[in-house]
Amino acid sequence: RVVVLLVCVALASATLAAGASYDKLCNDIITHAQRASQYHNGGQLEQAEKEVNKAIKAFERAKAIDPENPQAYANAANFFHNIQRFPDAIANWDATLARVDDPGMVAYVRARRRNSAYGMHSVARDRAYGQGQGNITAGLAHAHSQLAVYAMPDIYYDIATMQIMLSEVNASLDADAMANFRAAQEATLAAFAAGRAAMGRPCESKALVAVEQWGAVLGGTTTLVEGGASYGSGDWFFKDGAAFLATFRDVTLHGSEGIIVGPGSQCNIFLNSAGAQESLHQNVQMLATWEEAPQPSWHDAYKGKYPNHGATSRKVRRLPKAVSLIQFASSSFYHFLVEVVGRLLLARDVLADPDVFLIVPKDERGNGFITQLLALLPVRIDPLRIVNYNTNGNPDVRVQVDTLLVPAWEPVELLGASDTDPSIGLAAVTPRGVLQLIHAALVPTAPAKRNVVIWITRREIMRKLVPASEDVLLARLRAELPTTTELVVFDGSKFTTAETIRLFSEARAVAGVHGGALANILYCLPGTTVVELSFHTVRSRHYAQMANALDLTYHAVPLIATERGLGAAYVDIEPSGLDQVATLVLAAAAGRKDEL
Repeated sequence: RVVVLLVCVALASATLAAGASYDKLCNDIITHAQRASQYHNGGQLEQAEKEVNKAIKAFERAKAIDPENPQAYANAANFFHNIQRFPDAIANWDATLARVDDPGMVAYVRARRRNSAYGMHSVARDRAYGQGQGNITAGLAHAHSQLAVYAMPDIYYDIATMQIMLSEVNASLDADAMANFRAAQEATLAAFAAGRAAMGRPCESKALVAVEQWGAVLGGTTTLVEGGASYGSGDWFFKDGAAFLATFRDVTLHGSEGIIVGPGSQCNIFLNSAGAQESLHQNVQMLATWEEAPQPSWHDAYKGKYPNHGATSRKVRRLPKAVSLIQFASSSFYHFLVEVVGRLLLARDVLADPDVFLIVPKDERGNGFITQLLALLPVRIDPLRIVNYNTNGNPDVRVQVDTLLVPAWEPVELLGASDTDPSIGLAAVTPRGVLQLIHAALVPTAPAKRNVVIWITRREIMRKLVPASEDVLLARLRAELPTTTELVVFDGSKFTTAETIRLFSEARAVAGVHGGALANILYCLPGTTVVELSFHTVRSRHYAQMANALDLTYHAVPLIATERGLGAAYVDIEPSGLDQVATLVLAAAAGRKDEL
């Protein structure tokens, strides 16, 4: 809801030559606007509109009495801004600027004008974008207009996200997206350093350190799983980076994703497996340097949820020695199973030290999959040494650690189609050796039977296959699968983790739309057929890599490309593609490898 909040602009008295009637009308603008706010917030929209009209009439009368006085224009500009009539606000800020000459007031009015321009582009963008289900191309254009007003990291990141969505229909946008993700991180680093300086703790140095550069900055790391091996089949070939253990001294963990900063007064920000796509601006305190104001405000990337966060220092927990498993989206299913569990297994030896704490994502999901997975793993640690890290909350320092141990790996690369094509470093993808460690830890024995076909449904979450197409596919599978084969329509919320492991280890074939539940193919045995209803964008090759790493038989059947891409609420597939999915699954169930 629009909350109409008027701020009376105190203009230099030398510019005011108003009589009592003019002053009263200026005050009336404010009074009627405040009443409009109260009525609007109380749901009395008709009364609110009447007060809006009264405020506008008061402005017109004041302007007629003294057209060269800036006060009425400034009050009207604030009023129009707060009811989101931004073009009118901008016009009245311009009128105000034409009538003031005090340098401080000119700077103030210009800053307010920029704020109204930003608001205008923001409303236009939100209307076009439609929470990811509208016109993404138009939304992107408005986001570029926002960026022209305020070059803030949030907007760079949002632009990059929209470009990834649009890369579904225009592959050339992928490079632009990566450049804007990096620009978001560079802007964050600068704003973070400015905030540190404002708090009296200036940075001795500052840098963004990619995970493959950790060793050079830290003076070396301990290799745990060798990299360099290539593997794949068909159109998909990958090259692993090495997995290693990094040791940090005197660092802090920030925000919901446990961003590592340090050591000491150095403002090095260490990027983990998400790489350029790490949303740093949501994890560290920033001074809004892009405001170009004498005293920039503290920026809240959460749009008012954490106002002025970072303005004062906070006392945080200090640990002498700890292993951190916190990373990008560490409490979401895919990232926890495929990345966090892998990090835990890599850290088994160091966790044998009774002085080492373990920092894990707090389990706040409804089905408790984090707790369930930890209980099934062959790693035991004293509960008193476990630190449950809140993966929500403020963008601020959370924990200080004297010696921090972090299991990590260099990026897995998607190799080009030929020797001359460049490879692409993939974000949030785990090397083959680590995936095999996870599989061995959670699927210790082969099942007694393998007579299951699994269709992963997504009817309750985004990227849902349109019901009509899903119904056609399921009807054909039910009609044509052998009577000895069980068809399971899998909804992860209905199964425990142990049940899920058993089910997927018994599968002959698994099919589903790209999404987190496909990570359960980690439990499948070699040779299992995996059919992914896949996106076209190169940034969605997680399951092609996982399947090839685990020696599964992988097939990608493309979805109908739309500009919403990975952000689509609903997806669909051509009838020929639907037929291909069914044919592949039926062939796998019948053991007809010649058709796969």
